[in-house]
Amino acid sequence: MYVSLKIRDLDAKADDLEAIYDVDWSYSNNRYCCCVHNNPNGYGLFFISKSTDPNGNYEDWALCDGTFDVENSIIAWEVPKNAIGDPLIGHKLTSISPYTHLRFRDDSDLPRMDLFKDISLNAKTVKDYCIQC
Repeated sequence: MYVSLKIRDLDAKADDLEAIYDVDWSYSNNRYCCCVHNNPNGYGLFFISKSTDPNGNYEDWALCDGTFDVENSIIAWEVPKNAIGDPLIGHKLTSISPYTHLRFRDDSDLPRMDLFKDISLNAKTVKDYCIQC
């Protein structure tokens, strides 16, 4: 399954902060998140995770393939369906929530906290997705 996130003015690397790009959704009473970080060294690895925690804490982070297309300002994850509960054709992914946030870099000796967050209320398109194949 492919998940994509179109960002206005996507840069190949962040300036002084770390930018985190996420897309979350629900399926079969679980939350899933695909994520990639971008910092002054460039973008990092692409991850997928699952949360069964009612507090929304994600565990079981796993690597997945992805692309960071600066020219078209699109980030895309290639998510193995077995990593997200093996949804069947016709099943729906719901409560889709893309967001980005900025925080101090790990090497900055400053607190690990979100400084700014752009949540799904600012997204152009967020709707349930029906599995096609």
